[in-house]
Amino acid sequence: MSASQHAADFSNVDFWGLGFLILSLGIFIVLILLAVKILGKVGQSLDKTNSILDEVDHKIGPMLDNTNRTITLVNNNLGQTEKELAKVGAMTDNVTQVTSNVTNLTSLVTTALASPLVKAAAFAFGLKKTMKKQDDDYQEAQIRAALSAAEDARRDHKRKSRKKRK
Repeated sequence: MSASQHAADFSNVDFWGLGFLILSLGIFIVLILLAVKILGKVGQSLDKTNSILDEVDHKIGPMLDNTNRTITLVNNNLGQTEKELAKVGAMTDNVTQVTSNVTNLTSLVTTALASPLVKAAAFAFGLKKTMKKQDDDYQEAQIRAALSAAEDARRDHKRKSRKKRK
C-alpha cells in the first residue's frame, strides 16, 4: 500500500466515528486516572490496616502471656481451694460426730436424772397438797368451833331472855 492509498482511506473516515473514538479515549484515560487514584487510596487503607494489625500483634503477645499466667495462677488457687474444702469437709464430719455424741450423752443424762427429778417433783407436790389440806382442815375446824361457840352463846342468850320474861 502506498501513501496515497492511506490518505484516501483516511479521507473516508467518518467525523462522527473519529469524535466517538476521541471521546472514548478521553473516557478511558479518565477511568485509568480514577482507577489509579482509587488504587492509591486502597493502598493507603491497606497500609493503615497493616500498621494497625502490626500494633495489635505487638500488643496481643504480652496480653496472651499475662492471660496464660493468670489462668495458671487461678488453676493453682483452685487446687489449693479444693484441698481446703476437703479439710473443711473432714472438720464438718467431725463436728457432726461430736454433735451426735453430745446428743446421745444429753439423752442419757436426761434419762438418768429425769426419773428421780420427776419422783422428787411428784413427792413435793403431794407434800404441798397434803400440807394445804391439813391447813384447810385446821382452818375449817377453827371456823366450825367459832360458829359452834357463837351458836351456843346465842342459845344461852335466848334461854336467859326467856327466863327473864317468865
